[in-house]
Amino acid sequence: MHTLRSPLRGALIAALCTTLCVRAQEPESPSRALPTELLASVLRVPLQPLSAAEAEELGAGFAAAEAGYKVRFVDGFELFPALGEQRATNAPLRWRTRSLAIGEHELVRDAAVAPRRLDDRTVIYEHADFVERYEIRPEGVEQLFVLSTPLDVRGDLVIRGAIETPLRAAERALEHAEIVFREETGAPVVSYGVAVAFDACGRTIAMPSSYRSGEIALHLDGAWLARASFPVTIDPLAAPVFLSGSAPNGGALSSLEIEAANGVGTRNVLVAFTRAISLSDHDVYAVLCDESFASPLLIYTNIDATYSDTDAQVAFVNRHDRWVLCSERRRATPNGEHTRLRIYSFLATNLQVNAGTEQLSTTPVNADHTRADLGGSVAGDFGDTALLCYQADAGAAGTLSDHSEIHVAPFDAQTQVLGAAQVLSATPVGTRYDREDPALNARRWGQGDGWIVGWRELDRQSANDDWDVRAVRTNSLGARLQEAELYDAGGARDVRSFQLAGIGNLYLLAATLSTTQGSSNVTGLVSRRFDWSAAASQPTNHATRNLLEDPWFLASLQVSSLAMESATQSHWVIALQQRVPASGFGTRTVAKLLRVGGTGAELERETLFDLAGTSTPPPSVCRGWETMSFLAVCGATNASALVRGTRLEPPVDASSAIQGQGCDFASLSCSPPYAGHQGFRVLLSGGQSGQPAALLVSLGTANLSLPVFASPSCMLLVDLGPTFIAAFPASISSGFAEVALPLPDAPVFRGDFEVQWVHVRTFGSPTGIFTTPRLHVQVR
Repeated sequence: MHTLRSPLRGALIAALCTTLCVRAQEPESPSRALPTELLASVLRVPLQPLSAAEAEELGAGFAAAEAGYKVRFVDGFELFPALGEQRATNAPLRWRTRSLAIGEHELVRDAAVAPRRLDDRTVIYEHADFVERYEIRPEGVEQLFVLSTPLDVRGDLVIRGAIETPLRAAERALEHAEIVFREETGAPVVSYGVAVAFDACGRTIAMPSSYRSGEIALHLDGAWLARASFPVTIDPLAAPVFLSGSAPNGGALSSLEIEAANGVGTRNVLVAFTRAISLSDHDVYAVLCDESFASPLLIYTNIDATYSDTDAQVAFVNRHDRWVLCSERRRATPNGEHTRLRIYSFLATNLQVNAGTEQLSTTPVNADHTRADLGGSVAGDFGDTALLCYQADAGAAGTLSDHSEIHVAPFDAQTQVLGAAQVLSATPVGTRYDREDPALNARRWGQGDGWIVGWRELDRQSANDDWDVRAVRTNSLGARLQEAELYDAGGARDVRSFQLAGIGNLYLLAATLSTTQGSSNVTGLVSRRFDWSAAASQPTNHATRNLLEDPWFLASLQVSSLAMESATQSHWVIALQQRVPASGFGTRTVAKLLRVGGTGAELERETLFDLAGTSTPPPSVCRGWETMSFLAVCGATNASALVRGTRLEPPVDASSAIQGQGCDFASLSCSPPYAGHQGFRVLLSGGQSGQPAALLVSLGTANLSLPVFASPSCMLLVDLGPTFIAAFPASISSGFAEVALPLPDAPVFRGDFEVQWVHVRTFGSPTGIFTTPRLHVQVR
């Protein structure tokens, strides 16, 4: 099989860019996103034992979550409303039952009794004379006190509970009304609802409540209690407060990540995200679903309130069918608040929640590990390793140093062990360099392949230096092979953010740039295709493509994710967060997708999330396996905590169709005719090996009999007149011939053309020349 190397290929590209673009004049293809699916149901976390850290601090208990809050049960309950990052710290409300008394008789209560889980949504405390029962509902925690048998005492029943909360509520005497706990600004946050009592016959009575000196007291009329049929139940409701007509905010989504696996069943997509109960308390979730985002299944969550998990990242290791999830874990220590990386891994075939294993990166005292990224492998890869890269900062807790360093550490998916960390660059930062924000390609290809790991770098000893992108080519275990500069804006612009994606030798860099021009912070988005094999000491860089320019003075563009079309190896989708003006004052963020072709030029643009009054965290994108589409996730940061999935399909009207008949059994076919497909090829099958062939390319059709070929069925089906483009020679090997016709993306071509093979066979015809049918190609 031979690929065309003729200089006529360049002529064809020029012809397609001019003649065809002028003739076709087709508008850009519209976006092809499926309707988004809501994954909010996964915010319902079933009851689970407290983490070891919380149990050590508080004692044994349970925790659970709903869209609007999370709750834990240790000696009563503690409700954490999901407030989002606008609030610096949590604002929980904790209830601890102090006493139940009928008249002067105090019921027996065991303060040391441990909670017991009845089912995924119910916890009880069993005391000698009564039972505390808590039912977790979407609207709040329903608190029930159940008296099973009557006692030989008379008087009003009074239930007293100690309240611990940073919130404030007005003290009051007995009243049948909810008690509202508010922020210092007066905004309502949590309500303790009105209480009622009912007996076994369904008779009910309202119960007034009072609040003073950090104590709520519920009163039940003694005369009603004396006539009641037992058991008697008291039922208040503690709930987050939401303004009338609004949905639970569920906390702000703070990070999103998506990846797809192959050969692991229908639930082959992992969506990981974090949401902010407050600025200092983020929880991490991981959800398995299919490529249409149906049947979401919560597979992992950690809703611990003693630390905060942010910036979720995911990867898949094909050989062991194992998912790997990483998040930043912030926790206060005697030396201050420090961040370590938490690695959680689980088998794709194990659909039980929290059934994997976890470990933390080893962080020296007074150091932070942050801004991690993960790289995995694809189907057909038999390596054991995923690769973790991250930024290391030494010094005061939680501060960004002037000399950050980039580390990598291999994760063995077979043993589930995180290997020793190593400095990525051959030149340590010392007191000269500053390296930040590492990123690597999400999927490596083939057992011998490795990753491209890049970072932003600044020379602090050079007054005129700017932030550039450098990178290392690694082997399959993450060890350094070569190091090179990937992008330098020439001192005029800083790289603000970037992402890398590709497989084998073909990669794309997408980066946002900024510079100060007067009072305007100009931001732009660029892409650069580069080729870098494992044996090459330096990458081969192609032309830089300018994709977006945003001169607005508060503009901010962030490349948050990048994925490659592995089938064509010639298309990428860039996920982008953009800051735009909000109505009135301030700003908000929107999410966009850009699909680019084989040289990095833009093909189409999709607005993924743009909702007035709210913002989105940086979106994430990956390439699916089952649907041959790109999968993207987005969401909201300050409205309903929605995780939305969108699928970007290939152009449905990009097609090829056989027309007419050939005079031989040889056939022809082509690659998917997607605009910008640099690897587009037309194939001849069933030819005679060692014989020549030629591919005829034209804009027009013909129907001309060729009797000199001694067969009336031999037809010339493409026009050789004014619409003719070129004839491309090839040689048949093993029955096949191939001509590469790169489809341009700069300028982009979308239009139709015709191809037909003419080939030689040394038997069956006096002339030995045969033709195939015509192939009508629609490039979209």
